[in-house]
Amino acid sequence: MRMLLASILLLAGLGFACGHANPDAPTTLALTGVTPRSGVTGDRIDLVVTGNGFGSGTTVMIGETRVTVTGPAATRLTGFVSSQTAGTFDVVVTNSDGDVARLSAAFSFVLAPAPVVTSLSVTSGITGGGEWLDVNGAFRPSPTVTIGGGVATMVNSSGHSLFVLIPPHAVGVADIVVTHQDGQSTTLANAFTYTPPWPGDFNGVWSGFGGVDDNVPLRFTIEHDRLTSMKCGAAAARTFETPPAVANGAFSVVEAGLEISGALISDTVAGGLVKQSACANTALGWQVYRD
Repeated sequence: MRMLLASILLLAGLGFACGHANPDAPTTLALTGVTPRSGVTGDRIDLVVTGNGFGSGTTVMIGETRVTVTGPAATRLTGFVSSQTAGTFDVVVTNSDGDVARLSAAFSFVLAPAPVVTSLSVTSGITGGGEWLDVNGAFRPSPTVTIGGGVATMVNSSGHSLFVLIPPHAVGVADIVVTHQDGQSTTLANAFTYTPPWPGDFNGVWSGFGGVDDNVPLRFTIEHDRLTSMKCGAAAARTFETPPAVANGAFSVVEAGLEISGALISDTVAGGLVKQSACANTALGWQVYRD
């Protein structure tokens, strides 16, 4: 009987030695892969991290950037990450008990291509700005456009077209610069020419529209080289007690909830910017024609 009991205990010990251990014993933390292995700076990058021993509190770092984990599991973590810093970094997972696993140089953030400009809708405009410009090409989200160092107001943008309002600038040629959020830029040297306003007669009644979709009616009157009244959209018509002067084919007004500037583009066409609380809370580009 004693020999039989000893044999049973010996077989049980061999069973544990052959891998039939307690299934509740903890699994060693291990990191085996990251998919994908690279992504573009500034983009949201969806990731799958594989390995063993992940817990509900496992964190994932790519260099100094933390991954937002959305799907924790014992052998697979899903999540997303975004970074403005280019380079190749280690991927590190850490469990809530402090265990750490690392894959060296396992993920790279790469710079997106620089902006590409293929054409411009216009290459000249008046010094007062406010005219519309289409910049066509290939762009990342939310770029900025400067003309002669002045920031152009972005009206609408897509991956292939930027619709902006030209900023004011002195007479002369100016560079156009398109810059992505990651700092990459493209410069079109001397691509735009600023000219003085049309020097002709600005008197008369002018009607037209403002806004990206030409959906804001605008009407104003100039008499004896002075701006006497204006109406923007559905706002009440505004009559100026002291009509601002129009000189050299241009005018500018800033007073009590109203900012408007304009200049002659030709003998029959004028353009500019308007901002009026009862009409538009942001500056709108406008273009009008003599009645």
